[in-house]
Amino acid sequence: MNKNVLYYLWLAGAFSYGSVKLGLILEKEPDACAFYHQFRCSTREFPFLKRSDLESLQKHTPSEYEEQVLECQRNDIHILCYTDEVYPERLRQIDSPPPVLYYRGDPAVLAERCIAMVGTRHSSEYGKQTTYRIAQKLAAYGIVIVSGCAGGIDTFAHIGALEEGKTVAVLGTPLNRNYPAFNAELKRQILEKGGLIISEYPIGAPIHRGFFPIRNRLISALSDAVLVMEAPQRSGALITASCAVEQGKDVFCLPPADIGNKRYDGVKGYLRDGARPLLDASDVLEFYRFSRPPLLSNLPEWESLDEKEEQIQEQKERQKEPTRLSDEAKKVFLVLSDRPREAEEIMQLVSVPPNGIFSALTELELAGLIFKRGSGYYKKCIW
Repeated sequence: MNKNVLYYLWLAGAFSYGSVKLGLILEKEPDACAFYHQFRCSTREFPFLKRSDLESLQKHTPSEYEEQVLECQRNDIHILCYTDEVYPERLRQIDSPPPVLYYRGDPAVLAERCIAMVGTRHSSEYGKQTTYRIAQKLAAYGIVIVSGCAGGIDTFAHIGALEEGKTVAVLGTPLNRNYPAFNAELKRQILEKGGLIISEYPIGAPIHRGFFPIRNRLISALSDAVLVMEAPQRSGALITASCAVEQGKDVFCLPPADIGNKRYDGVKGYLRDGARPLLDASDVLEFYRFSRPPLLSNLPEWESLDEKEEQIQEQKERQKEPTRLSDEAKKVFLVLSDRPREAEEIMQLVSVPPNGIFSALTELELAGLIFKRGSGYYKKCIW
């Protein structure tokens, strides 16, 4: 066991999640072990620590966190400390960096080009399908899509990204808690495709609604830009957008499908205040092609937009005319759409024997025309 991990766990446990005090401590002394011994001798270097902070730091010792490390190992959860080489540099630049992060997957993806996509859980079909399409196109350019693995917009951002590349899920819960339950399969696919699931909340932490807004600062911090896809006036996505503004990140917003619909009120406000309109993935691609922030300056040039559009159009045409499919697969394909249909429902819609239904679904999956999430089957969307 790396003993240094215990000091970072101790430091993280002494303050509330997202506390700026942690950022002030780590700025002065990035090594938690050194800070532990230093503050026990003198607190003069840390005048911002109040008496209550010191009492909290003295309440526990690093050795008390050994069981937490062992519990992480038993649950196949890794711990990333502030001074570790692969700790995201983007997080070191914010006011409240987590001393430790818990993860499954490959943390190296956070060093790549990252774009966050956020929005309401109660999203419209317009929002979900546009999110899917844009995430898919951005991932095709090697961009890692970052989102929160909630329902609605988050889910479709992750699914779209997985069609072409990698994605990162930043959770508002501990990694050993299956929340939301319906996205368990999605998390498995994220890891299978070389992505990352990450959280600042340790094993044993409860599921608390207040943790999600605190988590949102990490979604924006880990990304070069935040795309707000759909958000009413009261939405966690707007917290992420606000964090992005404070962190100096670019904010793009999907224009409303219906300007009078309240589900878009949050987006309208940001567009009115100067956020960049997001009409297609090319708005992001073209913006970073001609204006390359420092974090992107050492990356290769963007691939030709025309070439990528041609590839997507070819895939779209293959979807329209699945000529090489069996007759049963063609029948099943015609009744599928961008909303999930379970096998039992498909059996009621097409005149194909039950065993033929499952053979047809397998054939369609292998042909890359549909995908399965949970017990539902979707037709892939290539716009």
